[in-house]
Amino acid sequence: MILSKNKKIILVFISLFCFLAILFFFIKKEEKMVGFGVISDIHAGKEEKIKREKDNIIYPRKYKECLRDEIKKFKEKGIKFAIALGDSINKSQMEYFESLEEIAKDENFEIIWVKGNHDRNLFKEMGIGFYFKDRGQYRIIVLDSTGDVRDGDGKLNEEQLNFLRDAIQTKKEIIVVMHHPPFKLLEPEKVLNQYQEFFNIVKGKARYVLSGHWHKNFLREEAGTKFIVQEELSQENGCTSLVLE
Repeated sequence: MILSKNKKIILVFISLFCFLAILFFFIKKEEKMVGFGVISDIHAGKEEKIKREKDNIIYPRKYKECLRDEIKKFKEKGIKFAIALGDSINKSQMEYFESLEEIAKDENFEIIWVKGNHDRNLFKEMGIGFYFKDRGQYRIIVLDSTGDVRDGDGKLNEEQLNFLRDAIQTKKEIIVVMHHPPFKLLEPEKVLNQYQEFFNIVKGKARYVLSGHWHKNFLREEAGTKFIVQEELSQENGCTSLVLE
């Protein structure tokens, strides 16, 4: 009888220990992150300089230097991942995307890739489209705004809108990312017709909606949701990125 009671006590302590160990594991796993990095329009390539307009110049060859520099800045702040908002390569060439991934691997740093119009064909072959990832307190919902055209303002099909409606059903902080901004370039106070339904879904639900493509910075806030357009990574006098919490 005494032995049986001792066994029961031991089993209770073992069960309690296992429960606390599992609880600690999940608490540790869900530990809040200090924030995340944002980069856009890396345009990795062999060209030294491409001038499209007077104030729209990209420097494809600077991608290695700039990406390494920005990753180091992120890591110094305790940041563990960044989102690349599309056009990561200037042309759909695998060697440059592999180079980007190699840099991230060397730095032991995660980059979440978004499809842009310049890398559309390669990313399609690789199966990179729309998906979501949970990281700490964040749910990052990645959409494919490249549509069926190479350039232009992009679009989202009904399949992605339905996916978005399901993905935002979470208690995590929602970060929605896609390459094309949902606004008119010359009239950014206006939502493009093809993004009106998208805008209504994310407004007031997402903490951030992040885009690139314009090669300039822009910020608009609606119902507590910050819509941010991030400028290109490589510039004449340095490199640019963004840190969000």
